[in-house]
Amino acid sequence: MKPVAPLRPRWPIRALRFLPGSTNRKFRRYGKLLKAFSGRRRLARTYFGAAMLCDLEDFTAGFIYHLGIWEPHISAFVADRLRPGDAFCDIGANIGYYSLLASHAVGPGGVVIAVEPSPPIFALLRENLALNDARNVRPVQAAVAPRAGRVALYRGPSWNTGMTTTLAERGFKVADEVDALPLEDILRPDETARLRLIKIDVEGAEAPILERLLGRIGNYPPEMEIIAELAFSGGANHSAILRDLIERFAAAGYSAYEIANTYDARSYMNFGGVIAPFPLKLPSVVQKDVLFSRIYR
Repeated sequence: MKPVAPLRPRWPIRALRFLPGSTNRKFRRYGKLLKAFSGRRRLARTYFGAAMLCDLEDFTAGFIYHLGIWEPHISAFVADRLRPGDAFCDIGANIGYYSLLASHAVGPGGVVIAVEPSPPIFALLRENLALNDARNVRPVQAAVAPRAGRVALYRGPSWNTGMTTTLAERGFKVADEVDALPLEDILRPDETARLRLIKIDVEGAEAPILERLLGRIGNYPPEMEIIAELAFSGGANHSAILRDLIERFAAAGYSAYEIANTYDARSYMNFGGVIAPFPLKLPSVVQKDVLFSRIYR
């Protein structure tokens, strides 16, 4: 895979590693301090050259602002797999980091479908797309679901709005009711025909999306790959559902690989290089980012 650019955190962030205590806690406190003195949103520059408005109180946005990157191993894989003219679908696009990364990779002849249900997050996603004149990105405000309708959206905490979910059991308060659509109703025929990669990060609601995808897998290009964040810690029944899905994907010709990922700020500061996806080992009791592929070796 192509290496990502070296992470060069600003000097206050580099200094945090020498202070006692949890690096992530210090990272968040520094973001709150900046917010208090200079306002909530700051302009960030990513390692691939995109400009992004970032809320310094938010966990994901803070990483992007201070370090210029989010999930470096996944970022490297996405950038490596996409080619000019491809289509990329970002389910759970959040504020647009992966959509902008893909926009850069697929070029003006390609297309990115950025799907985000939360009204306030979607508004910031659109701002970030406009800031980069990302005309090859088609934003869609909807939740991807097995059937069309309306679903409740439970907003994540202010320090991590990326935890916003359609699952009531996460314990968050209802923030909105939003449109829900099956993926095939969101994608246009020309997008489906050249779909190279789907990324799914919907905070525990990935299984129904994967289930429907698997049932219609013949409608998609055989070289299409899927990255999904799978929470095997969601209880015995949920873990069994995920294991069954992985077995059924295998029966359809898809091997499962884990993509290394961590949310520890110290590992970002001491980044040692990209780790390529490796065969997924089960059982697991933790969250993993899983690649389903017929072609990866």
